Formats: sequence, C-alpha cells, structure tokens
Amino acid sequence: MTNSLMHWLSLFHSQVAPQKIIAALQEWKSAQAILRATKEALRAVHFSFKEIHALKKSYDDLIEKDLRWENLIGNHIITYADDCYPTLLKEISDPPLVLYVRGNPHLLRAAQIA
Repeated sequence: MTNSLMHWLSLFHSQVAPQKIIAALQEWKSAQAILRATKEALRAVHFSFKEIHALKKSYDDLIEKDLRWENLIGNHIITYADDCYPTLLKEISDPPLVLYVRGNPHLLRAAQIA
C-alpha cells in the first residue's frame, strides 16, 4: 500500500466526476497535489463548492475497507495513474479513477477480443 493509492482512493470516494479529476491532473500532476490544493485554487479550476467539500472530506473508513480487500490473495486496486491501467479505458469520456481487480492486473493491458 502506498500513500499514492490512498490519495487515489480518496479522490474516488469523493465521487467528484472522474473527468474533472483527470482535468485537474493537468494542473497539479498527482492525486496528492489535488487533495492538498487550497479551496481557492480548486475554485479557480472550476470545482464547485460541493465538489471542494467532497475533496476535503475524510474517507478513512472506506479507504481502510478498500485496503483490507486489496490484502486478500489475488485482489488488486489499479488507479488511473498505474502502468497496468487499460489504455483504451482512458479514452472513454468518463474513465473510472480506480479499478478493483481479481487476478492478474497486467492482463488488463493485454490484447483483447470483444
């Protein structure tokens, strides 16, 4: 478990639209930086007061539950910033910030047949 994962989980649990978080990454470059941004800085990049409140809220209980799940054999949490996050999934209009995966997460990047 890394602090980075905890930051991504916090963004995920805030329920702020993923496309807004992804756009904010252009400004701040990391999940941690978004969470540390001031309310004024977040307003400057068009986050609403409701979204800012959600970003500043603590999700420790939910994150702890996620991390317990990840510690089970074969479970993985993949964030938008992870190398094994599927490239094609990043191309949809509203990609999830976090994927909960059972099994080999590297298969997410393998060639697929629909």
